[in-house]
Amino acid sequence: MPEINEYQLPTSHATLAISDVGKNEPILLLIHGNSFCRKIWRHILGSPLSETHRIVAFDLPGHGESSNAANPEQDYTQPGYARAAVELLTKLGVKEVVVFGWSLGGHVGIEMIPLAPAAGLKIRGLMIVGTPPVGYGDLDKGFTLGPKGWKAAWVRLVCHML
Repeated sequence: MPEINEYQLPTSHATLAISDVGKNEPILLLIHGNSFCRKIWRHILGSPLSETHRIVAFDLPGHGESSNAANPEQDYTQPGYARAAVELLTKLGVKEVVVFGWSLGGHVGIEMIPLAPAAGLKIRGLMIVGTPPVGYGDLDKGFTLGPKGWKAAWVRLVCHML
């Protein structure tokens, strides 16, 4: 198994804490969820996948070992996190990436899509988990959970009673 490199990289958004392992492009960028950090990806970073792929995980500004955001009102937003991710990849010299985002990380990945071309970055794929790509008022468009929608689903009714 390749050794996981841990380092800090200054950006215009924050100094980002990074875990970086393996070689080859497209790299796999792992973006954690809200109130978590890059260490949530330790099993993927230490997996056999690192023998054939470069995997990069980082702490979003204000999370884990990254510094607080330089401009909180702009940087602590999904588009702000996406700008930080794109800048990170640019500083690493990455040209092609596959993004895997969990929860908030998925929203960050979605926000990266329109930013990537101007940065000379090609997003080869985006995988999102626990990331409904719709707002609360539009949940029926993203989740049905039965013929009457999520509002009538037994799971919602049970959770509401708890």
